[in-house]
Amino acid sequence: MITERVAEHWDLELDDLFVTIGHRFRRVELRRRMRDYVRGLLAPVARKNSWQLAESAQSVDTAGQEVSLFCGLGE
Repeated sequence: MITERVAEHWDLELDDLFVTIGHRFRRVELRRRMRDYVRGLLAPVARKNSWQLAESAQSVDTAGQEVSLFCGLGE
């Protein structure tokens, strides 16, 4: 079982990762969206589709996440 302390540590590690690779995403909005997308993939979400991942990221814009995923690196 994952404890809250371990989950907090992983969250900090994920933030460090995005600090390291953040320069690959030109806009800060895109960086945040991709960070939230990865958090959603790692979250205990039953189904990993756009709607559940957007909900996990507390976003109402699933299209924005899809565009970020498929086109965001070139922006």
